[in-house]
Amino acid sequence: PRATAVAVSADEATVAVGSATGRVMVFAAGTGRVLTDLVFPAGARALAFAPSGRALAAGLDGGRVVLI
Repeated sequence: PRATAVAVSADEATVAVGSATGRVMVFAAGTGRVLTDLVFPAGARALAFAPSGRALAAGLDGGRVVLI
């Protein structure tokens, strides 16, 4: 599936990618290693890391927001 949302943590160590299928993957930027792989019931349209990089907000189709 193609990416519909991308976010990079403030320290640029972590990258999150979301898709229209509801899949959200979080990667270590330096290695490409998958840190988290989640699937939600609605597509991911927006992603944003907290300034600390310890939390990720995902905006889903239908207006739902999930904190990861």
